[in-house]
Amino acid sequence: MRAQTFSGRVYALLTDGTQAEIRRLVETDREAVCALHRELSDESLYRRFFGLNRAMADRIAEQVCRPDGSGHAALGAWLSGELVGIAEYEPSDTDGEAEIAMAVADRMHHRGVGTLLLEHLGSLARESAVVAFRADTLAENGPMLRVFADAGLPAKRRVSSGVVEITMPLVSDEHYLDVVAERERSADVASLMPLFRPRAVAVVGVSRRAGTVGASVLRNITLGGYAGRLYAVNPRAAGTQLHGAPCVAAVSDLPELVDLAVLTVPADAVVAAAAECGAFDIPAIVVITSGLSADQGGELLAACRENGIRLVGPNCLGVADTSSELDATFAARRSLPGRPGWRCSRAASVSPSSITSPAWASAYRPSRPWATSTTSAPTTCSCGGSRSRLRGWGCCTWSPSAARASSPARRAGWRPGCRC
Repeated sequence: MRAQTFSGRVYALLTDGTQAEIRRLVETDREAVCALHRELSDESLYRRFFGLNRAMADRIAEQVCRPDGSGHAALGAWLSGELVGIAEYEPSDTDGEAEIAMAVADRMHHRGVGTLLLEHLGSLARESAVVAFRADTLAENGPMLRVFADAGLPAKRRVSSGVVEITMPLVSDEHYLDVVAERERSADVASLMPLFRPRAVAVVGVSRRAGTVGASVLRNITLGGYAGRLYAVNPRAAGTQLHGAPCVAAVSDLPELVDLAVLTVPADAVVAAAAECGAFDIPAIVVITSGLSADQGGELLAACRENGIRLVGPNCLGVADTSSELDATFAARRSLPGRPGWRCSRAASVSPSSITSPAWASAYRPSRPWATSTTSAPTTCSCGGSRSRLRGWGCCTWSPSAARASSPARRAGWRPGCRC
């Protein structure tokens, strides 16, 4: 993620691991902003505007969607193409200070939308020489007060006639950096749960012939002792048991929402299959298929980002987690418990004897979709933590000192001396 420029799309994780898009609001977003405010409950509307005037929606849309400048900026959070939250700042009477306001769709409360928008808006404001945010909120507005408290910024409060006036200096001190690091780590862990702890798995593109990649994946999942539900997807075998799993014709025919889809379809069909998974809210996919062109790889990544999908692959061996007895690989031998010790840059060219990481929830922080299901043994990094040898990845232990190497909201207060 790169929050400092907002020249393009920025992707970030909510507290439940769901991927959201953060970007500037523009003129063409006016209708989406109006719709967001029109759908607010009376309680949310009152807390936002200190009243119940729904006619405010059009005026607010015009205000927040105007071009940035003169101390103004506005960001929107989008989930699967729907605007679910906005945050803006406007100039105040005090030099270097800006007034902020935000609104979040009712159904998205308590998922970290407001906190995420505040973090990115703060990064944007620092670049415009804004040194502090000010906000007025009702004393009864507990959720908004919690957003400000969770931001990690020092806050000064003054209460008058049931209204809390909050001033937050936009500092990047030790406490703020640690709070942001822990928030990101927690969201990353949540986002990986569908990959390593899926409640249901679908293998898409399974051949009826034994010994093929898809059939081998199904076999390993079954023999590995996976306790969740398992499905095969093959239009030519729909309605049958395929290698021990019930088979349906398409992802849309699955009898329930699955957490993980393993794609073994031909290269030309990968992008469409990923988009279909996104259309049916599958949060994670593993693309074992090889041979994708550069354009197809870009389209695959775009489809996953558009639908908030966690991606492993393409051209990989699969994923395995022995603690949950999930072996979604086509390896000839089962993955054994133990510490991760394999690294390969040619994805599916290795059949490791041990692919698992019992401590993955505390040791792994992906900064981009990844194509290999293993990590290398960490080595000492000059930032004070430890890092993987894999080029371009951030500190993998995510201790408070190591975590500052790659957070999007910290550039104003810290510059990494190492290259992790």
